[in-house]
Amino acid sequence: MQLYYQTDVSFITAFLLLLISIIAHFRLNRKDKVSRAYLITAWIIILVLIAEAYTIIIDGRNDDVSVALSIIFNTLIFAIGPVLTLSWFYLIRSMFAPSFNKSSFKHVILFVPVVINLVIVLTNPWTKVIFSVENGQYVRQSWYLSVTIATYVYVLMSVIVVIQNWKSISQQDRIILIVS
Repeated sequence: MQLYYQTDVSFITAFLLLLISIIAHFRLNRKDKVSRAYLITAWIIILVLIAEAYTIIIDGRNDDVSVALSIIFNTLIFAIGPVLTLSWFYLIRSMFAPSFNKSSFKHVILFVPVVINLVIVLTNPWTKVIFSVENGQYVRQSWYLSVTIATYVYVLMSVIVVIQNWKSISQQDRIILIVS
């Protein structure tokens, strides 16, 4: 029963996001950059949620295939997190702060945590600094928090952009932001 509760949230969230994405696919202007970005982001999140649920299902299985899949899926999840939240930041910024200074130096700075994270995550199967799979069991390691911080920095930056531009955001967009 515990396994059901652990995977239930991921599967239900993926299913609900899938339904919303299908509706959005038919309702949004797919030629609009923001709409396309939303749809692509939604599909990536759905895949990550399913991969996360699968890693929970196979956790504790010590056969070679399950261990390899656990390493692959967890590596994928850790690699995608900061990339996805940076994309979310760019989406929020383009929607609510389009006059944001687009200097190339700021873009380089924004990408530094993502690049560092990708190097750390993609080498993790050998270094085991973020996570390891020991006897089939997923185990967090000492650098786990660094990946989490890299992910949430962009979420925090998105929230700051929204707060700074709250007065200029339409009522309809405010409702969407509060619900999401």
